[in-house]
Amino acid sequence: VYELTPLGARTANLLFELATFGAHFPPDDPVKRPGNLRTIAVTLQVACQRVVDGSMNLRAELLVDGEPFSFLVTEGTVEIEAGKTLEPEAVLITSYEPMIAVADGRMPMESFVANHLTISGPDLGKAEALAALLGRAITTQLT
Repeated sequence: VYELTPLGARTANLLFELATFGAHFPPDDPVKRPGNLRTIAVTLQVACQRVVDGSMNLRAELLVDGEPFSFLVTEGTVEIEAGKTLEPEAVLITSYEPMIAVADGRMPMESFVANHLTISGPDLGKAEALAALLGRAITTQLT
């Protein structure tokens, strides 16, 4: 399982800044889904950390093209790791291409939420809070 070492974790903000800088340049070819979706975890974690409410707490699972990511927020600290979440309070399901389309500004967030995001779980309030966090992270930080 891919996971940054403590030394590698110190590069998370740098990797995020490189990703946001690269987003300003249109791709030469159509956007393709990476072979390993785990590559989005670091960038998404940093983006969420920059916009999360310091009092937020939740345990959720994000499924991107069927690949699970554990999404934990503890008093405003965001941790995203590849793998399933034990007893998630909320589950969000989406696909890679629509997430990138929102980040690139090719799709409005409202369209993404209405057509490309499924929210479920025992605590729909937590699911909606996570969807709002992802929306802020994607539209504020990744564009």
